[in-house]
Amino acid sequence: MVDFLRELVGFIPKKERLKLFMDFYEECSLNSREAARVLGISVRRVYFYLPNRRNNRVRNYPNDETTYLILKTLFKKNPERAFKAVKRLNMEFNRVQAGVLFKGIHQKLKDLYNIMV
Repeated sequence: MVDFLRELVGFIPKKERLKLFMDFYEECSLNSREAARVLGISVRRVYFYLPNRRNNRVRNYPNDETTYLILKTLFKKNPERAFKAVKRLNMEFNRVQAGVLFKGIHQKLKDLYNIMV
C-alpha cells in the first residue's frame, strides 16, 4: 500500500491536498507543533499551509512528500477519516474521467475504496 500511496500523491490536485492537510491538522488537535513533529517539517512550514484568517488565502500547498506523510499518518491515526479522504479522491478521479494517465492508479484507488467499504 505504501508504493500505491507514493504513486497516488502525484495526481492529487492542490485543493484536495489542502483538504487532506486540514483533516490531518484537525487530527493533531489543531496543534501546529504536533503536526510539524509528525510530518518532520518546521512549524513555519505548517503555517504556510494554513489559510490566512482575513482573506482565506493559502501561501503554499503541500508537496508530494508531505502529502504522502499526511495520508500515511491519517491511515494510522484515524482510518475512518482516511476512508473519507479516499472516497473524496475517488469521486474527484471519477469526475475527471480518469484517462490513460490515471488508469493504473485509478484501479488501485477503486480497489482500496471497495476493500474499505
